[in-house]
Amino acid sequence: MFTIAVAGAGGMGRTHLNNLQKMADVRIDAICDPNPAVAALAEKIHACYYDDFSQMLQKTAADIVMVFTPTFLHCKQIEAVLRSGRHCIAEKPLCLSSEQAKMLFDLAQELKLHLYVAQVLQFNREYQLLSQIIQSGRYGRVIDAYFCRLTEKPKWQTGNWLFDREKSGLIPYDLHIHELDFIVSQFGKPRRAERQTSAQGSDQREHYRFLYSYDQMTVCAEASWYNAALPFTQGFRVYFERAVVALENSTVTVYEAGAQAGQVIMTMEDSEDTTEINVASPLPYQKEMEHFFQCIREGRSSEIVKAENVIAVLETLEEIL
Repeated sequence: MFTIAVAGAGGMGRTHLNNLQKMADVRIDAICDPNPAVAALAEKIHACYYDDFSQMLQKTAADIVMVFTPTFLHCKQIEAVLRSGRHCIAEKPLCLSSEQAKMLFDLAQELKLHLYVAQVLQFNREYQLLSQIIQSGRYGRVIDAYFCRLTEKPKWQTGNWLFDREKSGLIPYDLHIHELDFIVSQFGKPRRAERQTSAQGSDQREHYRFLYSYDQMTVCAEASWYNAALPFTQGFRVYFERAVVALENSTVTVYEAGAQAGQVIMTMEDSEDTTEINVASPLPYQKEMEHFFQCIREGRSSEIVKAENVIAVLETLEEIL
């Protein structure tokens, strides 16, 4: 049985809290959030409510603290969690600096504690399938790849921190980081990175295009917070030597060289439950937490979300921006 303390009960935090309540081997001991309305949620699930993070750390009996607070708070809060002698699971991005990330991972290692970053894309079945195809070489090497994550400007976030570059890093760190984490996990750190942006004359860019160069291929990606009611859209199109594999319209289809038509090999997961954000299914979030809990039980690092990749992603964003 794990005893958990949760810092941050906004849209992302509530999504995780909903999943944690379904897990038989988890007890939520404490919830910390400056919003006093969260006290009612804590009472409902028999958890202690705190509006002060330091006070929660002093009083909670939790073995694991989960940090789902605004990004600009992550570094100091994660460091405090580790120094309190507890394992930590943090939402992405871990922080806004590769140097800070190195410091946090080094500290966790020094204190013999575990630090995990919730990069949920790698727990989506469709991307796990794509990873298996890439790593197996089933259709030859990758020649070109395209990824996208497009959505309306978020309405679920609390306060205005998400739209402050210094506090969130905006689209590259909050949205595109999902795709870049997957790209780095499959192909390593790119040799060269470029980006283009579009906006309606404001300081905030609403649409980004990214181009990542490797020795034998190119990977491009799009990310947006459109000022338009576009439904959340994520997908990929990967060109191999002997096939194209694409996630479009909720299905993964393989178009093999010489075939008469594409073959659907997977349909995206559905769930009766919903998230507290603009993503339909909570299942990948549940899977990532189950994975991290298993890693803690076994006393090991995650083989899926690796510390060196988290750092490489942040270094790449720093280089490109």
